[in-house]
Amino acid sequence: MSKKPQIITFDEPSVRSFTEWTPPMVRQALAAMFMGNWSRAGLLIDALLGYGRIQSVLGVRSRALQALDVEFEGAGKTVLKHLEADLWGFFPEDTLQELQIYGWSAGAVLVEFEWTSKDGRWIPVIKTWHPSLQRFDPLLKQWYVRQQSGIEIPVQPGDGKWALFSPGGRRRPWTGALVRSLALPFLAAQFSVSDWSTFNEVHGNPMRVGIGASSAPERDSMADDLSALAGDTSIALPPGYDVKLLEATARSWSSFQDQISWANIEIAITVLGQNLTTEVTSGSFAAAQVHNLIRGDIVDADGEYMSTWLHQQVLPWWVMYNFGAGTPVPWARWDTTPPADEKTVAEAQKTKAEAMGALADAVGKLRAAGMNPDVDALLEQAGIPVTQPAVDPATPDPVTEPPAKGKATGRLMALMGTELSPVHRGQLYTDHLIGQALKAAGEDTVLAVLSALEDTSDFGDFQTRLGMIAAAARPGEHAEILEAAQLAAHLAGRLAVIEDA
Repeated sequence: MSKKPQIITFDEPSVRSFTEWTPPMVRQALAAMFMGNWSRAGLLIDALLGYGRIQSVLGVRSRALQALDVEFEGAGKTVLKHLEADLWGFFPEDTLQELQIYGWSAGAVLVEFEWTSKDGRWIPVIKTWHPSLQRFDPLLKQWYVRQQSGIEIPVQPGDGKWALFSPGGRRRPWTGALVRSLALPFLAAQFSVSDWSTFNEVHGNPMRVGIGASSAPERDSMADDLSALAGDTSIALPPGYDVKLLEATARSWSSFQDQISWANIEIAITVLGQNLTTEVTSGSFAAAQVHNLIRGDIVDADGEYMSTWLHQQVLPWWVMYNFGAGTPVPWARWDTTPPADEKTVAEAQKTKAEAMGALADAVGKLRAAGMNPDVDALLEQAGIPVTQPAVDPATPDPVTEPPAKGKATGRLMALMGTELSPVHRGQLYTDHLIGQALKAAGEDTVLAVLSALEDTSDFGDFQTRLGMIAAAARPGEHAEILEAAQLAAHLAGRLAVIEDA
């Protein structure tokens, strides 16, 4: 019999972040985090998210699971059906993004379950507490959260009300916190942007230098006059006087750009595992884009951790409250397999076909030199599947027992499809071509082709077998039959098109 969860509400206080961070402040925040206190580190994380590149790459990584297919297993059909309907009720898209970003950045975050009823089932809606409100006592091995009242209360992750999302690790999650790696490039980018702006301000408003005043009173008077000049002003100078602009002519500004570029690359590699070739944009994206932007092992790790976390800390309570104790706990598994690259597959097939041709030439040369290589072993070594020996010694001698050409050609036409040879003259012409080819081909090749015709199931498979036979045959003996077989298929197809037209 299922139980009902306890409905308890905890008040999360509002969080205010610092507007500016300095290196000493960052060091103090990270040092406190290593002692189990995230109060300053949580505020630093919010500051990091205020930098566009950090927010963008974290958003790309967090949206990956939403773009991938998820499968459910490990329980009965009824449980899996309801899990598929309820899963995104646990964490809507924005909640899932907040959970992952704070979890990766802080190494670990406390999660509260706000149980709600939906269609007669209890749903644990996940609420991620801000990292600055959590603390871990390493001596007592106890987690605490600070409420609206300012009072800390102990919480126990795994009790059905609280859970711990800790992608940074279970024992010392702060060591895997991204805030440690992102803080330095964040500061470098922030200071470079500020310094670059100051440089541009000076460069855009060059100093006016007066020349020609010989006495101190004249210089003071000229300085006052130049200071009083507006931006769009014309002046007439006495003889011997001049005014020049003191401008910044060195390319020192490029160091700011270089440092910002380094920071952005460092941020992308830290979060995504690779540098982006194009700018990251917000919004959802398809599964095919996930592996273009995020390194594969990072996608795999995120999917595996989310699957395990749900199975261990969330789904046991969802199962117990809805289906009763003893019900198997299901798994939600994200398909992180990268999509097949059709171009790569085609190139691999082309390479294998070229290798088969080279193998056939090599075998032919060896046989011409009086050697008899083991063709089946060579094909197996090259990764080319072999369903039967290239030459079957038990096959009847085609000279004393000639093959039934009508049966072979009929089988070939059946493989190509009845719609490809609808008239009698097309069949007769095909029989004639194959008959001529059979006469010209070697005995072993004829037997192998006939056997392939009998054993195969479709024309594509037959063409594959022809290629294997070609690789095993002696030079020159397979050319005619391959040409005839391909020509027969081509002409039969053209005839079908003409008849249909």
